[in-house]
Amino acid sequence: MISFLIVAAVIYFIVMVPYNKLQERMAKGEEPTPPAADIALLTEIRDLLAGRESTTDVKGPAV
Repeated sequence: MISFLIVAAVIYFIVMVPYNKLQERMAKGEEPTPPAADIALLTEIRDLLAGRESTTDVKGPAV
């Protein structure tokens, strides 16, 4: 019986408390913080590279 209570307490504090805090944030309408400047820049570069057509015909290393 005691081991059940310990496991229940651990599950409650590891799963339920963060879940409830997340639900409170979502109910308030808080948005997560924007990414750092370097992450935003890398994301923009990735999107630009994904959008352009490939102009090179690379067949692999010449051995």
